[in-house]
Amino acid sequence: TRSAVRELTTPGTSALGLRHITSRSGLTISLLPNGSLFAIEHGHERGRTRVSLIEGSPLDGGIARLYLRVRAPAASLTLAAGADADLRLGAAEDRFVWQGESAGLRHEVSLWLHPHLPLWLWRTEIVNGRPEAATCDVLLVQDVGLGERAFLMNNEAYASQYIDHHIAHHLECGPVVMSRQNLAQQGCHPWVAHGCCEGAAGFATDAMQLFGPAYRDSGALDPALDLPSRRLQHELACPMIQSAPATLVPGGRAGWTFFGLYEADHPAASSDADLARVDAARHAARRASAYWLSSFAGFGQHRGCMGRSPPTAVGACGSIRSSWE
Repeated sequence: TRSAVRELTTPGTSALGLRHITSRSGLTISLLPNGSLFAIEHGHERGRTRVSLIEGSPLDGGIARLYLRVRAPAASLTLAAGADADLRLGAAEDRFVWQGESAGLRHEVSLWLHPHLPLWLWRTEIVNGRPEAATCDVLLVQDVGLGERAFLMNNEAYASQYIDHHIAHHLECGPVVMSRQNLAQQGCHPWVAHGCCEGAAGFATDAMQLFGPAYRDSGALDPALDLPSRRLQHELACPMIQSAPATLVPGGRAGWTFFGLYEADHPAASSDADLARVDAARHAARRASAYWLSSFAGFGQHRGCMGRSPPTAVGACGSIRSSWE
C-alpha cells in the first residue's frame, strides 16, 4: 500500500544553508554549516565551471580540508578547517574563519578570496600554549575538477583522468602543483595552481596518496606520514601541499599561507613559465598578512557567526571584518 512506501527527497543547493563569498573575478566559494567547503566555482559568460571536484556533504563533509600537524615531541594530527572539527566558525563578505585549540595549540585558519583576482588564500596562525617547545607543520588538501558540474558529477574518476598535473619549483615557494583540464570545457581548458608562500616541503596530486588503503582500513591518518612528493595521475585529482615545519617555543607563534590561483582558459600545457603567475599570489599574501596578524592577536574575541561546528543555524555576521573594504 502507499502508506508503506517511504519517499526520500535529496535537498537542492538552496536548502543546504550555504554561505558564500564572491569576487569580481567570477569566483564563488560556498561553505556548509558543518564547516566543510561545498564548492569552488567560476562564473562566466558561458555558464559556470566547477574548480573543485566533489561537492561537500552535510553528513560527511568534503575532501577539501586543512590539517595542523605536530611533529615533535609527539606526533599528532588536528583537523583545523573542515567538517567534524570542534571549531568556532565565522564568515565575512570575503572570508571564512575557523578557530580552535588542540592539546595546548591555539589555531586560526582564514580562507580569503581576493576582491578582483582569481585567487584565494588559506592562512593558518598558531600559538604554542604548551610548557614545552613544539614542532608543527600544515597540510592543505584540495580536490579539483576543472569542469562543468554535470560533466564532473556524471563520473568524477573519468573527469580526473583528464587532469594533467605539472610540478614546477619556485625559488621561494618550492614545489607548486599546476593542474589543467585537458578535455576542453566549452572550448576552454581551466587551470589552477596550488602552493605555499613560505615554501612547501612536500606535495601530492591524487587523494589516493593520502586516503589510500591504510586510511580506509583504520579510518585515520598516520600523523608521522609525510606527503610523497611524487606526481600521480589517477582517479581523484587532489593537489596537496605540505608546509615547511616550524618549531615554536612556549608562547611562540608561526603562520603559513597557501594559495590557489585560477585561470579560466590555459590553452597550452602547464610549464615552468607559469611560475610568473605565482608572484601575484605572493604579493596578495604580503598585503593581507598585516591584517591576519592583528586579527589573530585578538584570538577568542571574534564571535563566530555560525557558532560551533556543526551549528544548528547560521546567524548574522559582522564581527570579522574585511581588510579590503
